[in-house]
Amino acid sequence: MVYQLLIVILLILWIIDGYFTINNFKKYGPNIEKNPILKQLLRHNIKYFLLFKIVDAIAFAIIIYLIINKSELVATSLLLTFILIYIYVNFRNYQVFKGM
Repeated sequence: MVYQLLIVILLILWIIDGYFTINNFKKYGPNIEKNPILKQLLRHNIKYFLLFKIVDAIAFAIIIYLIINKSELVATSLLLTFILIYIYVNFRNYQVFKGM
């Protein structure tokens, strides 16, 4: 059942990533985003970016749910991996946000 806490942590990190991405976009423009798909979404409309983030989170949640039904250990390992990735991404976004 530890995966439930990990899902909440990952969701919080996902939201923080979206927050920093939008603020960095407003501060520095779309070229600050490294992901070419997200860069195009930000260029067109921030609402498209937010919609993508929501759909992305839902798709990930469905995949994790399906994996949990097969193996909680695998799901927990994946969640921990993505949490570590998002901690790094948010740290880098924070550095850009603060102008470091």
